[in-house]
Formats: sequence, structure tokens, C-alpha cells
Amino acid sequence: MSIMSKPLLRDMLRPLILVMLCEKPMHGYQLIERIRDVTGFTFGPGVVYPLLYKLEEKGLIRGEWIERGVRRRVRIYRLTEEGRKMVREVRELLEKVYSMLVS
Repeated sequence: MSIMSKPLLRDMLRPLILVMLCEKPMHGYQLIERIRDVTGFTFGPGVVYPLLYKLEEKGLIRGEWIERGVRRRVRIYRLTEEGRKMVREVRELLEKVYSMLVS
């Protein structure tokens, strides 16, 4: 059993979403599935979509509507240059934290 709690992980979702969007552009449901696959916790649309809107408001990601099949549109999210910069900063911080843990 993991000692990682869902509330603690929820606080880490913004940087986690940014890192996941480094891998490839995704729509919201793909992100929900990826978060579940990586963490073992399920966060629903009521948690993930407001975070996506906030990240978009801050200019860290950009959403674009695309057609998928007949009369179906999905919003695909991509990192902006500002989002890539944020991911680099988060990675640098995590590397420092990791080095503190192993020393």
C-alpha cells in the first residue's frame, strides 16, 4: 500500500499534467487516463478540466478544438513555450530535492 495520499497527489497535478503534455499533446480524457495509469489514482473531469482551464489561462498550455469523426470535437492541449520553461524549472527543482534525499 502506498503512503502517497490522493489529496497530496492532487496538489501535484498541475506540474504532472505539464510533464505529461511534454510527452505528446492530449485531450482531457487522455490525461485523466494517463494520470490514473501513472499514479494509480483516478481524478475525474471535475478535477482535471478546471486545472486545464487554469493552465491555459496562465499561458502554460494551449487548447485547440479538432474534429474527431462525425459531429465530434475534442480539445487537444499542447505546451506553450512558457509551459516548457515551467517544466524545465520543475525538473531542476525535483533533481535538487532528489539529490537531498539520496545524500
